[in-house]
Amino acid sequence: MRLLKSPSGSILLLSLLLVPLFSCSGGPDAIAFCPLSQTLLTYEGLRATVIYGYNAAQMDIDAAEMIADHISSIGGEAIVLNASSVDATILEGGNLILVGGPEANHYSAEANELVEAKLVIRDGKWFVKLYPWSGFMWGKRYGLVEGLANPWNENYTLIYVAGVDRYGTMASAKALLEMSDEIGVYAALIWYDRGFAIIIRKETILIPPTLPPELVFLNSTKPGGVPLDATRVWVILENVTGWYRLRNATQDQLVFNQSYNSFFLERNVNQSRAMGFGENVSMFLGRYFNSTVLELQVELPWTKAFLNHTPAFSNFSLYTMPALIEKGQVAPIPWSQGRAFLMIEEILADGTFQVFLLLLKDGGLVPWDLVTIDLDTTRRENLSISLGPDIQPTNVTFLVTENFTSTGWARMMLRVDFGFQPAGLLNLTDTAVVGDDLNFSEIGLFVQGSGANLWVAKVGRMLVPYCEGLVKMQCGVAIVDPSVWEICQRSKRYLPFDEDDWLVAATAIPGA
Repeated sequence: MRLLKSPSGSILLLSLLLVPLFSCSGGPDAIAFCPLSQTLLTYEGLRATVIYGYNAAQMDIDAAEMIADHISSIGGEAIVLNASSVDATILEGGNLILVGGPEANHYSAEANELVEAKLVIRDGKWFVKLYPWSGFMWGKRYGLVEGLANPWNENYTLIYVAGVDRYGTMASAKALLEMSDEIGVYAALIWYDRGFAIIIRKETILIPPTLPPELVFLNSTKPGGVPLDATRVWVILENVTGWYRLRNATQDQLVFNQSYNSFFLERNVNQSRAMGFGENVSMFLGRYFNSTVLELQVELPWTKAFLNHTPAFSNFSLYTMPALIEKGQVAPIPWSQGRAFLMIEEILADGTFQVFLLLLKDGGLVPWDLVTIDLDTTRRENLSISLGPDIQPTNVTFLVTENFTSTGWARMMLRVDFGFQPAGLLNLTDTAVVGDDLNFSEIGLFVQGSGANLWVAKVGRMLVPYCEGLVKMQCGVAIVDPSVWEICQRSKRYLPFDEDDWLVAATAIPGA
């Protein structure tokens, strides 16, 4: 149960928020609506059309103008229009911000049908309906902000700003501006209280980490036909995104540089064009595994470690197999970079078990915390490690699987639980998700669980030049056109990923 205190001092009891807003991280059309400086970027710069309803309340109009003023303040241009002045050219021609719910703004009815958390009317009253809860957020002054692909032109973004009444809509507009500089938020539930916009819950999607500068010119992508007497050319078609396994590659076949067998296509060519990134796709190289468990390297005395994904709960956890640790032995805590250790202080016949947490300070080990448990009642407890600057500790659970008091040793395993992750996607570069006390960089940049597979991004974002017409159909087979390939290499300045493989982005193949 979650208590939120409003600025006016009132308490909101929100047990409803124990369930997520959505079934997954936004669905196929979800788009992060912030930061606005990137979401609303076009070839012409930062642009958006803000639309309020035909018979909108003055508060809706004020909300629309407030949003437009903010866009202007960050160097963009925004036009505010009454819905009666909007035509197909405007709907299809750029980014849209719809202000007001379906009753106040008939264009919002289209967006309201596409989002998972939405406004619904029952017995003449509007409510916020949450997924997967079958009921509704009752009462006035609730609102939503959600980002999605513009349904009239998916190359642009639509931001839906609405409430169950004019107060909820105003609160949602204020919340949008409050979240303007955040990263990855695609949906938020808002409450309006005495002039304040209170953000009750935010849902985020993964925004992969920025590319190291030295990788900017590492080339491109695509699976397609491969000439038997030519360099292999991998082709990614422009109209697909998400994780993909390289053609015919098994989890043990690392066909790229003997290191990678899959890729994550972040944006296709159309999306890159719309965001002003030019003629390319953006992608990450990685690996996939036919398992929900990924084995990892770990230092002694820990012999094995695993990253585990539980699809039923969209949960990730990191754990070691039990290691035998003797009383007085100093054992490093994995992924702490040699800065945190544990030591068994005592194992008594009455079931009392004591373990020290030691931290490396000024070149020496300092006892930081002493954890005492009764093995007769429980065999697990948390060590709270605080090594990073945010002073928020990371809980490492230890479990005593076996012990002997006479000889003074125990078998112990360690576990770090990352909790619920929308869409089964764990961002290992986001300290808000994984904490800043342990370093998980050896695993990768981000991990996604999909069914019985794990996908791991290992290489940062690469912007991939786009080459139209490179692949053609010949006798029902997709092949690389040698003449176009020569032009692509010359004009796009492609570099081979290794001596055998080239990565290229290209247009869709008719009939392929």
